[in-house]
Amino acid sequence: GGKGMKIEKYVVPFCKRLMACGNCIDTNNHRAFSRFRIYLHEKYGLERLFKQWVGISPKHYSRLLRVNLARSALRKAEGNISLTDAALNAGYFDQAHFNREFKQVVGLTPGQYLKCLEQPAR
Repeated sequence: GGKGMKIEKYVVPFCKRLMACGNCIDTNNHRAFSRFRIYLHEKYGLERLFKQWVGISPKHYSRLLRVNLARSALRKAEGNISLTDAALNAGYFDQAHFNREFKQVVGLTPGQYLKCLEQPAR
């Protein structure tokens, strides 16, 4: 019906663009995407549609964006950024939450990841 089809007109193209991107995650847009995810959930409950098109839930995608933003900051800073600053810049307000999500996505804690970056390549 009416409302659902109108919303689908915008969500489906957005999801297709996301899929066309492949594995790239635009970390510059993590906050905008987070707002989009909340909008979908609160207004229209279209999380199922997002998952159908993208393959993961909007929440999981948002988590990937945030962790990727933190990883990128740690790599670019070359040891000149604290884990707390990396967490805050990625939108985390709780260090434990940051550590838990980072380890779920990367397989290492942020501290372990930072140590790996500091080791010379072999």
